[in-house]
Amino acid sequence: MRPWRASEPRSPNRTSGKRGPRRNWKRHGPDWRAAGSGRAIVSIRSPSLGIRLIALGTGSAIITAAALFLIAARLSSSYAELAQERVDALIIQDLDHITTGVYNLVQSVGYSYSAELSRSLRVTRSLLLKAGGIRFSGPAVSWTATDQFSGRERVVVLPGALVGGKWLGTDPDPAVPSPFVDEAAELIGITVTLFQRMDEEGNMLRVATTVPKADGSRAIGTFIPATMSDGTKNPVVAAILGGGGYTGRAMVVDEWYLTSYEPLRSENGRIVGMLYVGQRQSVAEDEIRAVIVGMRIGETGYVFVMSGRDEQRGHYIISRNGSRDGEDIWDVVDPDGRFVARDIVDAALVLRHGEIATIRYRWQNPGESGPRRKIARLAYFAPWDWIIGSSAYEDELDINRSVLEEGRIRMFIVMAAAGILIVLGVGISSAIIARSIAKPLGALAGAARTYTRSEEWKSVDAHSYEEVSALSSAYDAMAGRIRGTVEGFRAALSQKDALLREVHHRVKNNLQILVSLLGLQAKFSTDDEAIAVLVDFEDRVRAMSQIHEMVYESPDLAGVDMREFARIIAGALYQAHRERFAEVDVLVEGEGPSLDLEDAIPCGLLINEIVSNSFRHAFPPDRIGRGSILIRFSEASDGRIRLRVSDDGIGLPADIELECGGRLGMTLIPILAAQIGADLKLDREAGVCYTLIFKRGKA
Repeated sequence: MRPWRASEPRSPNRTSGKRGPRRNWKRHGPDWRAAGSGRAIVSIRSPSLGIRLIALGTGSAIITAAALFLIAARLSSSYAELAQERVDALIIQDLDHITTGVYNLVQSVGYSYSAELSRSLRVTRSLLLKAGGIRFSGPAVSWTATDQFSGRERVVVLPGALVGGKWLGTDPDPAVPSPFVDEAAELIGITVTLFQRMDEEGNMLRVATTVPKADGSRAIGTFIPATMSDGTKNPVVAAILGGGGYTGRAMVVDEWYLTSYEPLRSENGRIVGMLYVGQRQSVAEDEIRAVIVGMRIGETGYVFVMSGRDEQRGHYIISRNGSRDGEDIWDVVDPDGRFVARDIVDAALVLRHGEIATIRYRWQNPGESGPRRKIARLAYFAPWDWIIGSSAYEDELDINRSVLEEGRIRMFIVMAAAGILIVLGVGISSAIIARSIAKPLGALAGAARTYTRSEEWKSVDAHSYEEVSALSSAYDAMAGRIRGTVEGFRAALSQKDALLREVHHRVKNNLQILVSLLGLQAKFSTDDEAIAVLVDFEDRVRAMSQIHEMVYESPDLAGVDMREFARIIAGALYQAHRERFAEVDVLVEGEGPSLDLEDAIPCGLLINEIVSNSFRHAFPPDRIGRGSILIRFSEASDGRIRLRVSDDGIGLPADIELECGGRLGMTLIPILAAQIGADLKLDREAGVCYTLIFKRGKA
């Protein structure tokens, strides 16, 4: 909100002759017009309507027969739908069993490998201790270290790595034996690596390893960065530097492995490297693939697995018959223009352990003549980033639906043939009778609806039946009486509105006269103390006058906009005390509440007292060249109104307290706060700040 400069206040004086807009009752209800008093008595004398009602009853009986037919048909359809729902539920249940079974299989294999890796890591640790342990204290070695993710190189010089006092070397040729790691890998049957910490950040360099690179050479000289290129922490290094270990899926050089890491520590306990054992994830995948590829759901449905994250997102891991393993289907679009793989990934990644999602789409495998609709149930195995899907083609599942639908159609045809014979016999006569009765009643109802919209009653020519004609006449009379009653209410409320505005106007004028008298008295008084008292009372009376003016100028006399009041009264006080300060900015912020008169007067006087005190005492020209006053309305945490009035002036003397400050203004502030039920707080840290929290209607 743009601050308002108190040095340029808007005039607080408004034209006293203004009136707020009148209430437009025409928008709040119909314009009822009186048409006499008394109760209307409708007498049914003509039997014509009764005869037609009897005929209508006869026709209704026939229609009831047709309705029963429709109900029976509907029940047939409902039972068929219920049966189909049960069949569909069984299909979904079967898919769930398959999906859950594959998920549990993958989980079991994962647990098995994790346990085996943990055991292998313990064995490797024991071998390392038996070999004399590892120390990084040999002659300095210069490494051209390569980031295994980005491929960036950097030159580092590190102490040589010694196992049992024997240097591990730097030869990447797998034909050249590498001390310790080759023996350990041969014993446990998986890859082994010794890492050396490169720097304080925690980057980990492979100084001895059996992990091969793409060209077949050892991955010696590659390192795992502590911080990835996107700024995130590498989970393996983060776990090690945190003092723990890491067991799980991890990228090793350029391939996913199932791994287990633990920290290597120096004699003083500092983490100086890592010990690793791991197995290619593809080995575990091959075990699972042998089970999944042979699964069939229906005639041609199958189980598939795809990756959901990182650069392998949307790649097949296990496909139908294994024919598309490794294929990227992220950008494959079905005939409906839908990116199926993306939808599958989006649906699966939000799943937690034990949750299953459903997705339907159209799909065409290589060699098939065209796309077919599929349903798939999805689960997500987060440790391996595997999206597991059990899918079936809906046309193969529709066989059960077809059997149920054919039986329902046969039953419906038999029922329809019987029902049509009945309906044709009585349909025409029933329609004629119903129309002859409904038409004039519909016209009367239409006239009533028109009246509610336009407040104008249009009489209905309903002389075809005496009963309808009498009803129309009764409506005419009733509408006239209601119109007259509402017009009377309008006149009374308008008169009350005018009287209330006049009362507030006269009170405001009388208070303005009192303001003028107080001003004249102060002008001609020679006693400084008396002048100060008169000016104080002039400010207070002006505040009450302003509240009454805002009430009678409001559209509905409902309340006073306290933010607008604060702006106006601050401008008036600025002009009244202009000689007491050099320059002051006033800022009024927030959504000001609208208070009724009972709360507005004490609240307005509170604002008047506090702002008046600030103008008179907070900014002596010889001490402060420019100051500011803030009036802020806001909502407290409990929903009550918070009013904060503060200044950055010289503050209050230390001996002045609320309720016993020795000044009438300081005494009035807690009294006025109590009148509106406000919690009052005074803060003297920077200038003066009053905070009041109160509820509407508390006073």
